[in-house]
Amino acid sequence: MTESLQLGTGALATVQVARKPILSADMDHSLVGYELIFSDTGGLFSAFADADEQKAASEVVSHSVLTLGVDAVVGDALAFMRFPKAQLVDATPMLLPPGQSVIEVGRDTWATGDQEAIAKVLTQYIDAGYRIALSDFFWTTNSEPLLALADYVTLDLALKDQAQITSLLEVVRQYRARTIATGVDTATERDRIVAAGVDYVQGFFFSAPNIVEGRELPGFKLAYLQLLRKAYEPQVDFAELAKIIKTDVGLSFKLLRYVNSAHFGLRGRIESLEKALVMLGTDNVRRWVSVATVSGLSAPGPVELAILCATRGRFCESLGVKLGMATPHECFSVGMFSLLDVMLGKSLDDALADVAMADEVMGALRGEDGALADLLRVVVAYERGRWDDVTRLAQQRGWPEPELIGHYIDAIEWARDFFGPTAATP
Repeated sequence: MTESLQLGTGALATVQVARKPILSADMDHSLVGYELIFSDTGGLFSAFADADEQKAASEVVSHSVLTLGVDAVVGDALAFMRFPKAQLVDATPMLLPPGQSVIEVGRDTWATGDQEAIAKVLTQYIDAGYRIALSDFFWTTNSEPLLALADYVTLDLALKDQAQITSLLEVVRQYRARTIATGVDTATERDRIVAAGVDYVQGFFFSAPNIVEGRELPGFKLAYLQLLRKAYEPQVDFAELAKIIKTDVGLSFKLLRYVNSAHFGLRGRIESLEKALVMLGTDNVRRWVSVATVSGLSAPGPVELAILCATRGRFCESLGVKLGMATPHECFSVGMFSLLDVMLGKSLDDALADVAMADEVMGALRGEDGALADLLRVVVAYERGRWDDVTRLAQQRGWPEPELIGHYIDAIEWARDFFGPTAATP
């Protein structure tokens, strides 16, 4: 049985954290970092009732991140975290690892007050090895001293036309700061923003479906679907699966690497694909095939798409097991294949026609009412940091909201173990 991680104690365990990916603006969309988004679900903020609200928020953020460890949430990527002015001044961000942390300075700090004093504080962080980002940036003459210090500026460009975007980027390009367009959640918006010349895009645009009627799948995707269908047959034929896997050198390597990893603790090395499949057993084979095929089906999209699917799959599985819902593999499949339409460029109904899974799984993927569908909804709401939706769904179902963070971090680490480091050098 999957166990959720026990992170923190008491009220600290009620803090939730999600992450929004920041990807390069080129065609590869390589991962650069994640902005961390926090919420308090157990009233820890109220424990600081006599303190400044911003101080309370900062205490929650800093202590929870120290409890988790930044690398547990972002791996080798950069961690972007926002701190209010009071905590910038009292050096709270110094608790974080300097080489991996980007200190976000909000508009309420960089656009107002004593710019000279803020510049002095930021210089101390820069000297200590931290990077600086000015959030929600817009140009004013007062912002120039701080812009000269910044490594990044984040820009909300959703309501700006191309002329406004071009003008703003021309100003920023006079400095060393690189630009991050935030809240980019559709391919259309991605194309518009990238054409303007930003350096990075933040958001889930890569998980939005782009349906092309009549599109024929390339041969390699058909092969992955064949492998997936075989793995989901009522009686799995390991010999037949081994033949299919053998035709793909990359899959063969991944299977043998997986089965010979320290996770299984085998005394001798396994070199036979069929023996590896038999050793794993039906449930583990289906889980491995699911992740391996999703990795292939998501191409040529960003690797982050496959990672998102794997994270959802593990999150749904571990939470579903905790709640006693369906079978572990059904819960896993709901999360893993929740973006099948995106990967195949087909409508959801057409995409699901290419695979064979349990009726309950198919129904949940179509959004039909039921516990599995709600399981997927709460997982998606959590990953997006839609905390009100998370609370509403958890309360409706009587699910233990404070435990979600453990399942989420476990899912992140599980997906990272499969895909390895994915962050590019920014």
